Amino acid sequence: MKSVYAYALLCLAVGSALADTKQDSMNKLADQMLGGILKSSDLNPLKLHKDYEQDIMEDIGPLPIMGHLKISKGVIQGFNTLQRKGDCKIASKNGLININIELITSDEVVLDADISGRIGSLPQIPAIPIVAHIENMNFDIGLEVGANVTLKSFYINEISKVHLRLKDAEHNKFIDGILDLITAGIVKLFNAQIIDAVDETVRPILENELKYIHL
Repeated sequence: MKSVYAYALLCLAVGSALADTKQDSMNKLADQMLGGILKSSDLNPLKLHKDYEQDIMEDIGPLPIMGHLKISKGVIQGFNTLQRKGDCKIASKNGLININIELITSDEVVLDADISGRIGSLPQIPAIPIVAHIENMNFDIGLEVGANVTLKSFYINEISKVHLRLKDAEHNKFIDGILDLITAGIVKLFNAQIIDAVDETVRPILENELKYIHL
């Protein structure tokens, strides 16, 4: 990865006379650097170094929904299947490389964790082992790359084809079918709100976990 980093600085210093050639070079460079990050053994699988908690406040139709979510014993797999979509932007400042890129999943991303929390004034929901499969996800991400990787920006554009499984009954077709029906309806009806909630939950996780990626 250090050789890729040196190559990046060289490319940015030399530049290109032709805009299309320059963009093509930046895209190839981003793919190389992204490939080095995503193939890191620290990222595949990504074992969360701590529990994460997030207050959620979203309007579901005319109803304001407030709650609290806790993710513990979390493991995320599938980040190595992410691919660039469209052109990227790369800039160099103070010896660091800034990359802004749109990523899509080429295969599913899977979260295996214990989920607990509360919704409104309802009783506390105890920790439930779940496995969440997300087949389609599209997001914009900004990274600052030096000796370490730092998250500068993160925004989810799209989430679809979500499959939620209870870990203790993951291969029960009847329960899987009911969960798929409910999840598909919720994702379709309240996609924007779900994206906002996932965005607020995932951003602090990435901010913290990227600190453990050493290049």
